[in-house]
Amino acid sequence: MMRIRWVWFSGMGSQVGLLLALLWGCGRVDERAGPDGAAAASGSGGGGGSFSGSGPAAAGTFAVATGGMPPISTAAMTAGVGPGPGGAAGEAGAAGEAPVDEGVICQGDRLVHNDTGYQGLVAERCREITGSLVIEAGMLSQPPGLNTLTTVGGTLRIDTDLDVTSLATLSHLQSVGQELLIRRNPKLVSLSGLDNLVHVGFDIRITENPMLHSPAGLGGLKQADLELNGPFTTLKGLHLQKATSFSLTGAEAESLEGLEELVAVDRLLLTNTTKLKSLVGLGKVQHLQGLWLQYNQALTSLAGLDDLQDVLSPPTEPKAMGLLLQGNSKLTSLTGLGALQHVARLEINDNQALASISALGSLTQVDASLVIANNPALPPCQVEALDSSLDASCASCSGNLGPGGCP
Repeated sequence: MMRIRWVWFSGMGSQVGLLLALLWGCGRVDERAGPDGAAAASGSGGGGGSFSGSGPAAAGTFAVATGGMPPISTAAMTAGVGPGPGGAAGEAGAAGEAPVDEGVICQGDRLVHNDTGYQGLVAERCREITGSLVIEAGMLSQPPGLNTLTTVGGTLRIDTDLDVTSLATLSHLQSVGQELLIRRNPKLVSLSGLDNLVHVGFDIRITENPMLHSPAGLGGLKQADLELNGPFTTLKGLHLQKATSFSLTGAEAESLEGLEELVAVDRLLLTNTTKLKSLVGLGKVQHLQGLWLQYNQALTSLAGLDDLQDVLSPPTEPKAMGLLLQGNSKLTSLTGLGALQHVARLEINDNQALASISALGSLTQVDASLVIANNPALPPCQVEALDSSLDASCASCSGNLGPGGCP
């Protein structure tokens, strides 16, 4: 039979002392204020087994309900654990917070085709998926989310989901072991939800999401191989410091602001951008293995690469990379490459407005091939002078028809 006892204590040195003196059996301790108004403790036992408490060790009055359950041990009280099979560690007990659901390890792959599949995944409460997670449909933008998921061991792919607008359900995700692919999601407007992601083992490819204009949400990544393909209007929110590859295609950003922290990158590819005018934002980059600038419609200057010293291919592929400037219709000069000394390959092709390559005055070595062709505004004598200074054999140096002279 349940009994209620009111017990008055004063002058005790600790809450634990109070509770040890008060509790026998399994019961509930309800908070009551003592004469000094100080709260002492509150908690509950039973199958869920939890305990929480706060406040100084002041005098207080407690209502103690006792029954026939086993007594709470000292260790259980100090650890914040109640008796019973459901007893869970109460790390948050001292602060009066609910315990965090840590979830379980889910073996193998998970493939979500519809809302039912998504709700089933939520119900699994996965902390870690050891294989890959592929979401092709579901209510990613709606609660309840994948609140326990921190790790995907394989690839995470969010592909052709017609309804997803944000990735808020992935707000606890920290690590993806292989590739992260987000593509063909017509309503996706934000990467918010990936803010806690700090590790991706392979490439990150974000492509063909027509409403997505910012990579903000990836700010937790300091090192990543990143491919952005789509109408990105800004790169702000990125904090990349190191990358094997950074690729930007079809972007509408006017600058590379957002890449100021990038120090080490092997391959840098900027292709088919529509509003990018310069490369300001890359001021810390000194060494590359490949720099490809192709068909950037508004690019007028290479300012921003002022500290770049060399573009050298890896030893295993000595002729694979290098510096390629192709089809940049408004590029008039190579200003910004004044510190460049050594490249594996140099190809400058089909740049309609390019009238000067004099900024390459510090270049002393081209390892594999030199190609400067079909730049109708470029005086041929500048090409000949560069070829001569490098003691190189120009593989193709025709179609440079500019009227200007040479110094």
